Amino acid sequence: MMVSNPMDSSAVDTLIKSKPELAAHKDKLLALKKGSYCLHRSWGVGHIKNYDEAKNRLVIDFEGDKQTHEMEPAFCVTKLELLPENHIIAAHRKNPAEIQALIDSNPAEIFSRILTLSPNNTMSLLEMESTLQYLMGADYKKWLTNAKKRLAKDSLIAFPVKKTDSYVLRAEPVAADDEILVAFYKTKN
Repeated sequence: MMVSNPMDSSAVDTLIKSKPELAAHKDKLLALKKGSYCLHRSWGVGHIKNYDEAKNRLVIDFEGDKQTHEMEPAFCVTKLELLPENHIIAAHRKNPAEIQALIDSNPAEIFSRILTLSPNNTMSLLEMESTLQYLMGADYKKWLTNAKKRLAKDSLIAFPVKKTDSYVLRAEPVAADDEILVAFYKTKN
């Protein structure tokens, strides 16, 4: 029997009764809704299609060769990152033309949307590149190089100088000369 709303509260309660160790993940299980998007480290972006209550399996379409892939919910809570509805990748999959127009014309908005959902509005270089790769595919490096040039004077977004630095979305613009002074005082003697 297929249930149209994956992991509703009764299904989650039944699952927790059979596997009490999942009680700590109840909120994440409840978030596994039909139509939600998720990320798997190896398989990429997935779209939750259904929950098969009889098999106790979520049916997730991953992009590429993992279409209609069945996964146990207990596996999902540890291996999948659920994307909020307003995440740039989820928004792109729901409305590709709108997000592609932003990618083409407004890189500052792309960075702002990504960084707004990150803790403290910061993201490491590797995290940003990974997000951009899921968003744009193999072309992300060329886009990133061009976006950095276009946004060099944008004082709301700080780009990493070193690989260990982070992207930062600032609350207030910072003048270029102030940014240089701060970088100078942070350097080791």
